[in-house]
Amino acid sequence: MAAIKLHQTGTHSLTGSSGTETITAVDRTKSFLVFSTRIDSARPDEQVVSGQLTADTTITFVRTSSTGTVEIRWFVVEFSSGVSVQRGSHTWSDPLPNAVTLGTPADEATSFIIWSQRESGGSLNGDDFCFATLNDIDADSDYEEIVFDSDALAPVGVVEWQVITYDDCAVQTGTISYISSDTSKTDTLSPAVDQAKTWLICSGWESDHTSASDPDEDFWRGRITSTTEITFDRTTAPTTGSGTIAWFTVDFSDNTLVDEIAVAFGTGDTTVNDTATESALGKSIVTAAGFLGHHGKTAYAADDNMAPAGGTLDLTTTTNLQTVRQITGSSTTDLTAYVVAFQSVEQQILRRRMEGY
Repeated sequence: MAAIKLHQTGTHSLTGSSGTETITAVDRTKSFLVFSTRIDSARPDEQVVSGQLTADTTITFVRTSSTGTVEIRWFVVEFSSGVSVQRGSHTWSDPLPNAVTLGTPADEATSFIIWSQRESGGSLNGDDFCFATLNDIDADSDYEEIVFDSDALAPVGVVEWQVITYDDCAVQTGTISYISSDTSKTDTLSPAVDQAKTWLICSGWESDHTSASDPDEDFWRGRITSTTEITFDRTTAPTTGSGTIAWFTVDFSDNTLVDEIAVAFGTGDTTVNDTATESALGKSIVTAAGFLGHHGKTAYAADDNMAPAGGTLDLTTTTNLQTVRQITGSSTTDLTAYVVAFQSVEQQILRRRMEGY
């Protein structure tokens, strides 16, 4: 049985190229990190931040520039049982795709990947949009490697990855290809999932369709639109370009609960508050189904600046999700947040008693 042991959360202001946060010691083989960021910048080397548990008591955040301040909200969860985590760093190289061998094969039915990256570059283009999949090389129902892919050339940067095996869940995964005229794409979930217990994680890349990248064309929002369907959409279709979105759904079979929350920024909003109905029932983390795990689709069309398309995701109370973006860009943005509420052994026992088990 997967049971949460320790939940930690906090903020970090990254003013240089790297920074650390000291946490209560965890067993990193049973712990993972998620985080979200915000900064007003049009440069990937300033905007894009990697995060990793680099020691039992340390989170390290890194980017390739030291200009500007990145505000970060982070969550670390450690489990007493039922969860195992492998982690590492990978430096991008040509040719693509890049394969990384796992130290221990991961069960295909219950494993998924979370990753972040840091990279060089002064403009947002095709090689800044990347995706990760897990590969079963010998068809034995275990994943032996991670596959990272991007546009025609590898990014100049480093990926920090975590492969999580969670015993009490059912994972589905797939990829969706799209062309320039697409503003919405769907994929089928089979078997059907319980939407109140399912977390959607995604990443994607596209060809560099213009000399610069406009967020309204490049940023996709993911949603679970029914028990058997996921949908990805963007605001504007570019005239050229194509790409791929990789996705995982994690359908928890224990007492973990998931809120899927539609976050909608108006043209003048930098802060949006939404009700989180399940976070009070467990120790919660928050991510979004979009670029870097904290963006969505946006009407913002100015080159390269991703700031209006997403931001930091925080539970300010047990019932309030607060999403903050650095600037509005006088544009609307819609993203899908997933509040995942894990439960301790004591909470699971109490809940089962209340439900008559």
